[in-house]
Amino acid sequence: METVLVDTSFLIGLLCERDVHHNTAKRLYIKLKDKHNLLFTDVVLAESITVLERRSKEWNFSFKEVANSLRRLVPNPAQFSYYFLTKFWTIWDLMLESQGRLTFNDALLVVGCREEGIEKIATFDKGFQGYLELTKL
Repeated sequence: METVLVDTSFLIGLLCERDVHHNTAKRLYIKLKDKHNLLFTDVVLAESITVLERRSKEWNFSFKEVANSLRRLVPNPAQFSYYFLTKFWTIWDLMLESQGRLTFNDALLVVGCREEGIEKIATFDKGFQGYLELTKL
């Protein structure tokens, strides 16, 4: 079964009904979940919980409920933060080489995927184009 990395933009779209990508994220999740190994990482979860906290105030939903839903969805995230410790300068260089297309966390995900042999990502972030294959409906 092929592995697909789940990115923050996809996860937020899936969890937040008011997100512009919500319906697409739901349909793509249904398409992917049975035929692919969806990889949720600690790095994406950390970024997602921060975004969800901010969105809960903007969109008036229960942060605690969505945080609990996220934890149930991903009880054991993959430890990509390991690459922060072992590949810091590789991540740094990739971020700089991307000329603003990748944030540091995005570059960390790309480096982690390269290390793990993962080629596909579920994301709405076009910055990953050319680094990982973006999954589509």
